[in-house]
Amino acid sequence: MDFVERMLDASALEAGKMVFDRRPLSLLPLIKSKVKFFASRSSVHYFQVRVPASLPLAFGDENKTGVIINNLLENAIKYSPEGGNITIEVDRSRQDGYLEVSISDEGIGIPAEYREEVFERFFRLNAGAGWKTDGQGLGLYITKALVEGQNGRIWVADRPGKGACFTFTIPQLTEEVDSEVEREYGSK
Repeated sequence: MDFVERMLDASALEAGKMVFDRRPLSLLPLIKSKVKFFASRSSVHYFQVRVPASLPLAFGDENKTGVIINNLLENAIKYSPEGGNITIEVDRSRQDGYLEVSISDEGIGIPAEYREEVFERFFRLNAGAGWKTDGQGLGLYITKALVEGQNGRIWVADRPGKGACFTFTIPQLTEEVDSEVEREYGSK
């Protein structure tokens, strides 16, 4: 996604004009396609996907969820330039009716004092003298808005000496949501 596209997305989100096409969504194929894309472009990172055998469907916008995963994987690579493991885990959330998706890396991590700021528009983490990454400071801002637009939450936890772990929630397809889908889109 280039700067102009990110600015347009940011403007649409701020104006409340972003449209979400929420439907039943299988996260595993979406995650696998994103991992395959990034794995083909990085020879120094190793990707692991951990998903339980009986993972329920999510209820979200496939394209926007793809942008969320894409942005988080892109940052995991960008902020771990020496390589290492990038792990994507999906499981049921401790919050009923949600799934949690976590993407962790072995990069520089995020100091506690910046864990809320990283989601602000144009925020860039200064990782130290002589260390520079490309970007405009819009990726996590847009990511947070896309997560919240699907009734989810996002947060970051530092893994001391081991990088950062971003986690977001997305609604799980439940009987209540399933009946809404059936009313909106007809019988399955």
